[in-house]
Amino acid sequence: MKGSESMKNIAESEYRQLVEEYSDMVTRLCVVHTGNFSDAEDCYQNVFFKLFKQMKKGSLPNPKAWLIRVALNECRSVLRYRLRKNTVDLNSITSFSKDGSDIEILDLIFRLPQNIGIVFIFITLRSCQCRR
Repeated sequence: MKGSESMKNIAESEYRQLVEEYSDMVTRLCVVHTGNFSDAEDCYQNVFFKLFKQMKKGSLPNPKAWLIRVALNECRSVLRYRLRKNTVDLNSITSFSKDGSDIEILDLIFRLPQNIGIVFIFITLRSCQCRR
C-alpha cells in the first residue's frame, strides 16, 4: 500500500513540475494559435488534462515536444469547431494587452502565412515572459 502511495506522490509531483515549467509556453501557444483567450483557456485545460491521463499510462520521454504537439492539435480542433459555429473575425480583435500597444504586432503576425507564423511565434515564445 505504501509503495503505490509513494508512486502516486511521485507522479503527482512530476505532473505539477511539468505544469509549472510549461504552463506559460502552452498558454502563449494557445492564445496565438486560437486568436482569443477563451478558446486558449479551453485548449490549455484540455492539454494539461491529457497530460495527466498520459502520465497515468507512463512517463513521457520528451514532455515539451508532446505538449507542443497536443497543444497545436487542440487549437486546430477548436478552430475546426469554431468554423462550424458563429465566429468573430480576427481583425475585430483590438488587443491582447491592456494598453493596446500590441495591436500592430498582432496585425502583422495574423497576416503571415500560418506555417511561417508558427515558426515566428515559437521563436518569440522562447525569448519572452508571459504576464500573469
